[in-house]
Amino acid sequence: MEATPPAQRHPAETSDIKLTKEGLSDWTNTGNLLKSHENSQEHTTNMAKWKELELRHRTGSTIDAKERSLLEAERQCWRDVITRLIAIIQSLAKRNLALRGSSSTLYKEHNGHFMKEVYGVHL
Repeated sequence: MEATPPAQRHPAETSDIKLTKEGLSDWTNTGNLLKSHENSQEHTTNMAKWKELELRHRTGSTIDAKERSLLEAERQCWRDVITRLIAIIQSLAKRNLALRGSSSTLYKEHNGHFMKEVYGVHL
């Protein structure tokens, strides 16, 4: 089996810091180990990357921002459809009209008040 190049390994595997390689078993020196980790180049670099990603998420400039906006537009479209359907049902209920006719197919005769309203609204 071929060894994984250092650039493709998990950061903890390439780190020289005891805390990321072995974990913590010396609880009396926890403060010193954490300080050395927080002051390490690896920690500083990763925190900078994390803060940059956090900022990009807040400003909406991530790689998937376009997909997210498309998803939100589709979600809003379906919310509007449901809102219209509920409005149709409420309108028919206020007038005490039956929803269903003898046919439940759109654009057919005798398909009921609900289907006629749906056709009229053009969902």
